[in-house]
Amino acid sequence: MTELSVGTQVIRLVILFLAGGAIALFLQQAVARQLRGRTLAEQLLQASQAQIAGILAIAADAIITIDDSQSIVHFNRGAEEIFGYQAAEVVGKPIELLLPESTLGGHRSHVARFAASSEDSRHMGSRNEVAGRRRNGEEFPAEASITKLPTAAGMLFCVVLRDATEQRRREQHDHMLAVAGARLATSLDYDATLRIAAELTVPTISDWCVLDVIEPGPGETKSLHRVASVHHDAERDAILREMERHGLDWDAPSAVIDMLRTGEPLLLPEVSDTWLEAHSESTEELVATRTLGLASLLIVPLLAREVVFGAMAMGRDHDRRPFDQGDLDLARAIGFRAALAIDNARHYSAERRATTSRDELLAIVSHDLRNPAAAIAMCAKALTAGHAASDAERESLLGTISESADWMRRLMQDLVDVASIESGRLSVVPERQPAEPFMLATIEMFSARARQEAKTLRTEIPGSLPWVVADRSRVMQVLANLVDNALKFTREGGSVVVSVLSRREELEFTVQDTGPGIPPEHLPHLFDRFWHARVDNLSRGSGLGLAIARGIISAHGGKIWVDTTVGVGSAFHFTLPVAS
Repeated sequence: MTELSVGTQVIRLVILFLAGGAIALFLQQAVARQLRGRTLAEQLLQASQAQIAGILAIAADAIITIDDSQSIVHFNRGAEEIFGYQAAEVVGKPIELLLPESTLGGHRSHVARFAASSEDSRHMGSRNEVAGRRRNGEEFPAEASITKLPTAAGMLFCVVLRDATEQRRREQHDHMLAVAGARLATSLDYDATLRIAAELTVPTISDWCVLDVIEPGPGETKSLHRVASVHHDAERDAILREMERHGLDWDAPSAVIDMLRTGEPLLLPEVSDTWLEAHSESTEELVATRTLGLASLLIVPLLAREVVFGAMAMGRDHDRRPFDQGDLDLARAIGFRAALAIDNARHYSAERRATTSRDELLAIVSHDLRNPAAAIAMCAKALTAGHAASDAERESLLGTISESADWMRRLMQDLVDVASIESGRLSVVPERQPAEPFMLATIEMFSARARQEAKTLRTEIPGSLPWVVADRSRVMQVLANLVDNALKFTREGGSVVVSVLSRREELEFTVQDTGPGIPPEHLPHLFDRFWHARVDNLSRGSGLGLAIARGIISAHGGKIWVDTTVGVGSAFHFTLPVAS
């Protein structure tokens, strides 16, 4: 081999070596770049996964993933908040753990059909309501969507679920307020509006409801008028009727009285027996409230023209969840609407009463005053013309004139008394005095009449009675009115008994007769002005007596009421405070 050939081979080897080194270097650099890219990709993937995991963790919605066996494989923080479980407690458990019992039967078949379908995702609840079950067993409405994710290990299903409790509650609240407004708009009658208002929250919000409304009385006196809702249970409904009949006193230790004075609503999620004892007026009331099943209580004010004029008390029994702030907000909104409707009905009724009173007053003046005036004119004409031939005839005509004048005077005095009561200017001067003397004086006034009509009139007075604080002439006016009515409606051979009993801090007076009794439909109007039931020709009068009696007794701080049975008789009762 020549030197040239050898040199050439050396050069070739050098070139190959150099070329091989360059390729190796190039390959090495390429591999390094690839490794660096893969590391960056892995880092980016890890960052993305961490970012996604962070988003899933802080999402307010529940995000739950289950595998093809419908076992839970992922449970985010939102799911923990909504369902009340920690992720470690449910991962690996069947999804049925989170479902209401009513949906367990068909859930797996629904998921299987979705897996076999061509859909990638579906909004759940398009056909039926979706609901979940919390750890404490409470069921709640929900909105949910589901998507499927095929993987090498099998199908995964991801559910995004939102608690719809508050949304459903808002929808329900809006619906209830609309219904309440529509129901309250059906009547302008005061009593009917009270009845409607008492039923607004039953049974949707509460199991029962009691309204206590402040009614203005003579002078500064104010009474409480109570209306109770109907209860589906007969025993509890009877308790509510008794609560309505008994009413509420201003001195009662009731939470309603506290709210009427402060105007602040009361939310009591759990009513303890100790609380019931502290707020019950008597053992009977405590037993009744326990029987009613009061477990949770709400009381909201009835407010109109910036004045609290009533209270709406609502109760739930042990079978329902306790009241919460959402219930209080809804109850206040309903109470606001009820208060406006009641206030409007009250003013409408007052306007109607004023118009009716005017018409009735004109009728009284034109009819009841016309008759005695005509009798006076006729008798005066007879006397003037000398038609009375004897002293006896003249005496009879003069007696008719005197009786007619007395009747006109009594009627006008009644009209003045009613006007005074309505305006709060009725003159009452209570003094400390015994009750027996004015009772006996009243009996003496009617003894001759009772004997003449063949009726028995007697008293029943215990041997020892405390003194009362009363205006003697005004109380005698009440007794005289009641005895006069009792004799008027008692037929020949019947009896009228005037009695009195001492009851704690008051005396209870009773005028009882054996008359025909008062039909139930007449009782709501018995103490109204210008009203009387003309059951026969015995019932002559202006219809003012009982209204005046109620005004006088109210001015003394007492109460007046009637117990009656058709065909047996009536007993009118009233109370006066005992002197200290």
